[in-house]
Amino acid sequence: MNLKHLKTGIETYFSAEAAEMYCLVIVGVVLFVLAAVFWLKFSDRFSQGFAISLLVIGSVLTATCVGLLVRDTANKDVLLEAVHGAKPVERKVIFATETERMQKVVDNYPNLRYISVAFMLLGSLLILFLSADLARAAGVGMVLLGVSVIIIDQYSEPRARTYLSALERHAPR
Repeated sequence: MNLKHLKTGIETYFSAEAAEMYCLVIVGVVLFVLAAVFWLKFSDRFSQGFAISLLVIGSVLTATCVGLLVRDTANKDVLLEAVHGAKPVERKVIFATETERMQKVVDNYPNLRYISVAFMLLGSLLILFLSADLARAAGVGMVLLGVSVIIIDQYSEPRARTYLSALERHAPR
């Protein structure tokens, strides 16, 4: 058990997660602006459907990121307090719980990839086989959502694995 390395791992992980969430909130706001542009400047059904897709993606992205920021800030504070001031028995319980949580996070990445690919496939099918502009716009939105999740996970998964490894190496047992 090395509490200094554990503290560094916690700070590094949660700081990087927060930075990513802030960037994604900005992306969400940009999507809201783009949705407004497509809705207000273009009158065709595809543009209106695409605006709705952008609005949905931006809403999901922003709500998820804000929720994670709130949860992660509180979680980080509890973990750092446990490093500094908790009794050894309490510290063990706190870090066992965090290790279990992170193992679930890491184990869930393949499922997120499968869901993302399903969104991309379904979106592609809508684009290719339906002639309705709204269906095609929804398809484009689904492909964008699937691609976005895969890109985001390319950054978050290695960070989660590194943090989990730090917990397994340095957390009290």
